[in-house]
Amino acid sequence: MATSVHRAFGFAATSGAVRLVLAAVLITIWTKEVDVSPAAGAYVPSADKLERITEFFNNEIATGKLPGAVVLIQQHGKPVYLKCFGVRDVVTNIPMTPDTIFALHSMTKPITSLAVMMLIDAGKLSLSDPVSKFVPGFADVRVGVSSVAADGTTVLKLVPLDRPVTIMDLLRHTSGVTYDYIGGKLIDKAYSNSGLFDGYFDNRVFAERIANLPLARQPGTLWRYGYSTDVIGRIIDLKVAEAERRAHPEWESGGGGLVSTPTDYARFAQMILNGGEFGGKRYLSAQAFKSMTTDHIGPGSGVARDYFYFPGDGFGFGYGFAVRTEPGNAKPPPPGSIGELKWDSGSGTYFGVDPELDMVYILMEQTQNERGRITPAFKKLVYDAFGATN
Repeated sequence: MATSVHRAFGFAATSGAVRLVLAAVLITIWTKEVDVSPAAGAYVPSADKLERITEFFNNEIATGKLPGAVVLIQQHGKPVYLKCFGVRDVVTNIPMTPDTIFALHSMTKPITSLAVMMLIDAGKLSLSDPVSKFVPGFADVRVGVSSVAADGTTVLKLVPLDRPVTIMDLLRHTSGVTYDYIGGKLIDKAYSNSGLFDGYFDNRVFAERIANLPLARQPGTLWRYGYSTDVIGRIIDLKVAEAERRAHPEWESGGGGLVSTPTDYARFAQMILNGGEFGGKRYLSAQAFKSMTTDHIGPGSGVARDYFYFPGDGFGFGYGFAVRTEPGNAKPPPPGSIGELKWDSGSGTYFGVDPELDMVYILMEQTQNERGRITPAFKKLVYDAFGATN
């Protein structure tokens, strides 16, 4: 099941052994803005305001802030904007092209989440399945809590789980599995001292290593970003940060290991916009798609949020996506529509699916330093172009 999913959409794992893909039909590649005949009442992109996107990225390249990027916007299933900026190799100065391959990093997570939802849809897994059913080490996992030792020092105390970690917890990032840098000082130390990335390891070994580490919180109590989707990657093997990714090509990271072109990722995004269908084939039932794209951590869920809540103001979280549930607290609210789905990565790759506008937007770049500034500016420019900025 998982391998067929991978082959359908043009995504590749860094090892080359697994192909994550989600549609077999190629979309036409358009390399300039085109007119689109919208449905009645739909937003129509302004050619002049689309040009502001061009001006923005041209300036980023000219001022040396960004070596290169590719931007693709689709509405009603057709590209309305596709432009390449700068170079994909600063040594050879090879220019960016629509078929440039980018490391997706965390934009891998929605794809992996879709793959496991397909297995759930097919009855091969259940959201309520304990993770220990597939990764035995999770049967003995403990939660790390801060405690004061007899000598007055602060130490990490391991306490039993209130309940088992489930596949649902992995999908919605409420498993307690974290990234070291956001787990707190004691969890960070435990991760750093664990040898998590030592030697050769594959998905099986990595998942068992994660199970040997303390959880940052009790399952189901806090949205916490981390290696949850990598554990999902191990569960999908039912049938058989950048330096770490390159150093371990054998680790087919479900949380950040894929590479793709902008146009391949657009097929995946269009399938999501279509409600789980693409090219005449349905990948998720309507019920499973609704479950995947519904907020599962909002009021009544018992899930808390803190400083490291990456979906952002106004967004809940489904299974692999941030889901816009309200305008948010900012005045004026950030651009976007209720029901919008999105995710991004630490390298600046970024995509969104907006059902209200029947629109998909994708930004491919590789910059950890500038992404925090570029991605919100890009999103505002996109919504300005459609006249949909609040």
